[in-house]
Amino acid sequence: MFADIEADVYVLVDGDATYHAPSAPEMIFRLASERLDMVVGRRRHEGAAGAYRAGHEWGNRLLTGVVGWTFGGSFGDMLSGYRALSRRFVKSFPALATGFETETELTVHALSLKLPVAEIDTPYYSRPEGSNSKLQTYRDGARILVTIVKLLKEERPLTFFSAIAAHCWRSRCCWRRLSS
Repeated sequence: MFADIEADVYVLVDGDATYHAPSAPEMIFRLASERLDMVVGRRRHEGAAGAYRAGHEWGNRLLTGVVGWTFGGSFGDMLSGYRALSRRFVKSFPALATGFETETELTVHALSLKLPVAEIDTPYYSRPEGSNSKLQTYRDGARILVTIVKLLKEERPLTFFSAIAAHCWRSRCCWRRLSS
């Protein structure tokens, strides 16, 4: 889609009626007025029982924290499916993921290139009755974690391979102490 559509601003939103459509103009205004490349709608679900399934909020915080720690970001909701993107961002984005890893790729792309980004709070609603999520908590969480590791290897190879080398060195040193 990014390769085929020409626009100055792109709004990406999950089509499951859980995101607050009136937040889009504020996201676009912030993107344009502050000359940002990405604005993420940070989901707030006060009073919306069932907006997050059990474990999803915790998993989101965990995965967002891992990306922040490894890539130096400070996002509060990396996995939000509500974003406003600049043309510059969209045309530089490689778009390799095919599932729930897309939000992770978008976030890491922005952090790796040190692009100006922001978040705004936006209401988040429960899914409409009769609507089912395609998200499979553990399988998709694991896929997102694997994506983070792959992106770390591609974007920060020195960090990635240094961590492996440090682990191997530490394991050998521990092994020597145990065998003596």
